[in-house]
Amino acid sequence: GKTTTVAKLAANAALVRKLRVGLITTDTFRVGAVEQLRHYADLIGVPVEAVSNQDEFAYAMNRFNRYDLVLIDTAGRNPSDNQQISGLVEMFEQYDVEVHLAVPAATRSYELQEILARFAALKPAATIVTKYDEARVIGAVVNTVVLGKMPISFVTMGQRVPEDITRPRPHAIAQRVIDSV
Repeated sequence: GKTTTVAKLAANAALVRKLRVGLITTDTFRVGAVEQLRHYADLIGVPVEAVSNQDEFAYAMNRFNRYDLVLIDTAGRNPSDNQQISGLVEMFEQYDVEVHLAVPAATRSYELQEILARFAALKPAATIVTKYDEARVIGAVVNTVVLGKMPISFVTMGQRVPEDITRPRPHAIAQRVIDSV
């Protein structure tokens, strides 16, 4: 969900809003992850840098210094991997990186509490609710706002790039929560 979400945001920014966009991926672990983001980047017409350490991240940030928007796709690994999280904190600390925590809509409350605690060191500014269309019960949407004390910046609902992303519509979310009870 994260890589597709980054692609949706990049496509909207570059193709619709006509911004100069750069992409960075730290997901050099998952087989095919870099290639997936490069494929999206080629379709959108934006550059991408794959980084695996702080020096490479600094190079990429310097390369995109004059861009309107730089989106960073991080590795989707176990949230209990504290080493990965501390590595991201170190990587981002010199830069004004606004972190948006991607959370699948079907995430259960106890899992969400654990995710919010584990990623707190990154000081997320907002949550992106992914896979909204796949969730039968969307309690995580409400819990993210309440427990995380952070707004929802985007909601994704499908694989189409850039179409299947929107800003949250509180009335529609509330109706969906009511309908699922």
